[in-house]
Amino acid sequence: FMANALGSAMYLIGTVEAFEMASPAQIVTPGTTNNVRVTGLIILVIALLLNLGGVKYVTKVSTAFLFVMAFSIVCMYLGAFVGPFGPNSTPQFYNTTVVDSTGMESIITLEWTG
Repeated sequence: FMANALGSAMYLIGTVEAFEMASPAQIVTPGTTNNVRVTGLIILVIALLLNLGGVKYVTKVSTAFLFVMAFSIVCMYLGAFVGPFGPNSTPQFYNTTVVDSTGMESIITLEWTG
């Protein structure tokens, strides 16, 4: 029981993080730790309503989720072997500040193509 509870909690947090990365315009309270809590609560309530709706509906929806998961796995493998194409495939550079263990700040540049 404990393993299922911890696994479910980790899946929920992973879902929240993926949701925030995929749609930053939909963030409830931007820039705060409470955003993870609020978004997690919303997703948890949606999952609760699905489960309270009955096993019959969960079973019907699970087949659709299986295809969504299979499609995302195929897309990840394709993305590993095929690079981005088109006008948006130019590298993007992002500067971020990193603080080391001594408290010294340094700026690093991250490159992303996609």
